[in-house]
Amino acid sequence: MIWGDFSIYLDEILLVEDFDYTRTFNGIHNIFHITYNHSSHLIEIVGTESIPEFSSIIISSILFVVISLVIIKEKRILRKKPV
Repeated sequence: MIWGDFSIYLDEILLVEDFDYTRTFNGIHNIFHITYNHSSHLIEIVGTESIPEFSSIIISSILFVVISLVIIKEKRILRKKPV
């Protein structure tokens, strides 16, 4: 969920596009082809733009508010019903 200008790191070393890797874009996805010796490596792809992640506190707060509003609405509906 990232886009914009990309930087790719292999074991914390910045790679050079068209030399260390190639990037193709099909209109929706970026595809990176990286050449490296087969073994254990850390590959990081960093973009200049990304979709922000919501913390669990924000999600929990929103869920609490929504449930509270539903409960309040249901209580009002039950009070209005004639017995």
